[in-house]
Amino acid sequence: MPNIPPGPKAILLNGIVVGEVRSTGNTDQDAEAVRAFLKEKGLHKEVTPFQAVFNQAIAFANTSAHIYEKNLRRRPRNGFSPAPFVVNAAFSIELYLKALAQKHGKALRGHELVKLHHSLPTKAHLEINQVIPKCAAHRALGEQQISLAIFSI
Repeated sequence: MPNIPPGPKAILLNGIVVGEVRSTGNTDQDAEAVRAFLKEKGLHKEVTPFQAVFNQAIAFANTSAHIYEKNLRRRPRNGFSPAPFVVNAAFSIELYLKALAQKHGKALRGHELVKLHHSLPTKAHLEINQVIPKCAAHRALGEQQISLAIFSI
């Protein structure tokens, strides 16, 4: 981690400045000072490992969607954007699968999406099946089309 020069530092929470702490230059000490400040103000919220992975999945999915909307959906298309679009989309799917497994008490390892999908606990598969109709309706696709897309991988 880079050294942070000592001195006053603004504390941002969801992009909003909520206060200030004095940095010591030691990132571990500074992180603890920020945590203590947020707890004192009632702003600290513990994040479970599931929530952390799920939040990262959302961030990568949003990045993929942004690349698609800005560089691929419109003409002229940016020829350099397909690879970052696919990488961010695939990584978000990987993280969603791992978060879903974690939610159901199982840790998954690896990067192969099909293997991760097949390794999900039964309850996770049932949860996926429950949201298929909503996803299909949101995308104006028939349920069978979504099912075939998900389960043919």
